[in-house]
Amino acid sequence: MAGESNLLAEGRLVNLSAAEGIHHPSWTCRFANQALSAEYIAKHGKELAKQVFPVPRDIDKEIARLKLEAMGIHIDG
Repeated sequence: MAGESNLLAEGRLVNLSAAEGIHHPSWTCRFANQALSAEYIAKHGKELAKQVFPVPRDIDKEIARLKLEAMGIHIDG
C-alpha cells in the first residue's frame, strides 16, 4: 500500500507496538474477544457441532459495554 511502512527489529514488526500499526484499542478488543470466546468454548464446547461459528453476539455486546465503560461512556437502554 502506498504510504504504509513497517519497521523491523530482530524480525518483529515494531510498528505494531509503537502506535504505527494496529491501534491499541483495537488490540484490547481483539484480545478480549479471543479470551471470552475461548471461555465460551471451554464452557459449551461439548454442545457445539464441529463447524465454524461466529462469535456469540452476547460476547461482542459485553466487550463493547466494557470498552465504553472504561472510556467513561454510558449508553441508555
